Amino acid sequence: MARKKKSAQRDLKTLVVYGIVCSGVIIVVLALNLFSVFDNLEHATQDVRFRIRGVEPHNDDTVIVGIDPQTLDMLMLIDMPPRDYHVKLIENLYKAGAKAVLFDVLFLNYTGETDDVRSLEGTPSQNDILLAETLAKYPNTVIARKVKVEMRKATQQTVGESTTPPDLFRYPSQMAFVNMYQDGDSFIRRAKLMSNDMPPESGWNYSYSLKAAMFALDADTAWVDTKKHIAHVGDRIIPLTDEDFMIINYAMDEETFQKSGGYISYEQVLDDSEWGLGILIEKERFKDKVVLVGAAWPESHDDFPTPFYKGTRLFSPDEFPMYGVHVHKNIVTTILEERFITPTKTWQFILLVVFMALLSTVINYRFRGFLGLFMSVLVIGVYSAASVYPFIRYRWLMPVVAPAFATVLINYMCLVTYNFLTERKQKAMIRGAFAQYVPPAVVSELIKNPDMLTLGGEE
Repeated sequence: MARKKKSAQRDLKTLVVYGIVCSGVIIVVLALNLFSVFDNLEHATQDVRFRIRGVEPHNDDTVIVGIDPQTLDMLMLIDMPPRDYHVKLIENLYKAGAKAVLFDVLFLNYTGETDDVRSLEGTPSQNDILLAETLAKYPNTVIARKVKVEMRKATQQTVGESTTPPDLFRYPSQMAFVNMYQDGDSFIRRAKLMSNDMPPESGWNYSYSLKAAMFALDADTAWVDTKKHIAHVGDRIIPLTDEDFMIINYAMDEETFQKSGGYISYEQVLDDSEWGLGILIEKERFKDKVVLVGAAWPESHDDFPTPFYKGTRLFSPDEFPMYGVHVHKNIVTTILEERFITPTKTWQFILLVVFMALLSTVINYRFRGFLGLFMSVLVIGVYSAASVYPFIRYRWLMPVVAPAFATVLINYMCLVTYNFLTERKQKAMIRGAFAQYVPPAVVSELIKNPDMLTLGGEE
């Protein structure tokens, strides 16, 4: 009876120690998460889930007119087309029935000659005046701007850069910001829908993608509820992260989009012939569509890594950066198709970390040593595989890395604790068995070297 009571006390002490270890690990993991230690690895697991899910169809309310290699070759250009070409493009697009035209192209200065070297904007040329008149003629035409950079966040390259087109192009509600927000690994996975760097009455605080979605939905306004972390666009309610970003639910990769004929060549729209604009009108490619115009040639450097950077294969040596205008189309598709990815809330994150830590503690208490290690690895594998289902079925991004790290750390700490307690128990047994029969020095030597306790002695 006494032996059972002593064993129960010993098990209770072990359980208490394991509980303390579990609590410590939870605190450490949550603290590391505050410093974004797990972000890059977590983003990598997010990318894998996209590739496992595969491609989805784009919304067809928007089309892309790409300034592609064909355009540069046919027009004998090496960079962006001149502004009189943009004017003709706008005219042709509305002639073909376009609902709205949005340029992912920055017009941050005038193109006329000037003797004033201090002027950042320059002097308006005839092409600038023509473009301004065309913008006034077609109020559903939007040009790009950048969100202003705070001085404390500015770099040597951004200081002094203009962020907004000059006065000639500034029409109410006809500008939208095109900033890309990169994660720590330079990938684009999230989008800012609204800024607050411009007066609200200007209508310039919408992102390029949000503005395109508003045209498609015939929505006059949109707003962000920073307390509930949601955005309202027409009848859409968009879940946002705690930092008020929307997670982009990419529909497809750049390779698939190009092979499916996703880009309509800028040059073809300029071509007034039967096989140019004529066939586009005949096929109603722009009828009631929101048209996104942007760079689509490699040397433009307007391309970014995304979750589909390696295409749709889990492992591939190839790389497929996505053109900025296609990133915007993915954002618009996310909004129009209501394929919103639900970010993990803070309380959900904490709950999952605590759950995995407790589960690992119970496993290691029940299965000691390397059996506990095997069971913990099995749990991590099952949890990681299970995280794919809610992403594909419910578009919920479960955290993977932090809960898995908690499980590994619990296992390690429990293994160390188990070895410590086992060694301590062995020392107590040796001391109790020999303390009354042999000198203290011999007992101490036996405790240091338990292998000396061999039956039959030594020859």
